[in-house]
Amino acid sequence: MLVYSLLGCMSFLNAGSVRKDTPVAIPVCAGENINPYIFGHAQMEASQMFRRAGVLLEWREEKLNWCRKSDRPTIHIAYSFQTAADLEPGSLAYAMPYEGVHINVFYDRIPGSDNNSRAKALAHVLVHEITHILQGVSRHSDSGIMKARWDKADYTRMRWVPLAFTDFDVLLIQQGIQSWVTGERFQNMGARSLTIVPLATGVISSNKGL
Repeated sequence: MLVYSLLGCMSFLNAGSVRKDTPVAIPVCAGENINPYIFGHAQMEASQMFRRAGVLLEWREEKLNWCRKSDRPTIHIAYSFQTAADLEPGSLAYAMPYEGVHINVFYDRIPGSDNNSRAKALAHVLVHEITHILQGVSRHSDSGIMKARWDKADYTRMRWVPLAFTDFDVLLIQQGIQSWVTGERFQNMGARSLTIVPLATGVISSNKGL
């Protein structure tokens, strides 16, 4: 049960057992790249953010044979470039944490006044959604990268300093990643769930957050 899992994590957290010293490699197959600068910088920053949580992202292009044939647990990221207005309005992306595989990013909704700021925002969206997959639960934190709704201050901050994981975020990643890497989670998937990263009011149309 989720309640049991979270309580167990809390006891470990109190014991100070968060481990970040041995990175775990996670394959990530990403879809079409329409802007090498934005995608390249976003993936690089996302990788740096995850290293602080003890996770090493292995980026690959979705079109490669490896992504279609590998028997390793792999995260697959698809990008939407003409997102319907009525599809999860106000959201930047969704993940399927209980299914444990797929993420869809609404690329045309990623805010930013230039390539650099848009790359920063995309990096945070990728980290947020990949974290949902690795944790295997649909939950958010009160602050940082796993905050449910980023406000203008968050968007301003992420231009200069990446939003951080809380210790509890990291602990859930480390706990969830074991069942994800071994494939145990896929044998007991159960129901799927959408996880949304909402924008603060007004940011979608005006991009004032970045």
